[in-house]
Amino acid sequence: MSLLAELLQLLIPALELMADETASLELEVNWQKTKIQALGRTEGVPLTVTVKDHEVTVAEEFVYLGSLIHSSVQSTQAPMTLIAAVP
Repeated sequence: MSLLAELLQLLIPALELMADETASLELEVNWQKTKIQALGRTEGVPLTVTVKDHEVTVAEEFVYLGSLIHSSVQSTQAPMTLIAAVP
């Protein structure tokens, strides 16, 4: 699942609401696997934020569907995909 927000201050309440709503369905968010990515300008963005008493990492990059997504809003094919494709 992806949640998008222009401001980190808007994303944190959305994550809290998501956690509350999933709890009502007897599901829970795996906060260790949850990451936040600031796109574009990242000056002043903290390394972690606290959501529902859990530290959530602000990631500079992550792999999504075989592509490396970077906070500079550029994507490239992930090196692991290239290695796996070599016979």
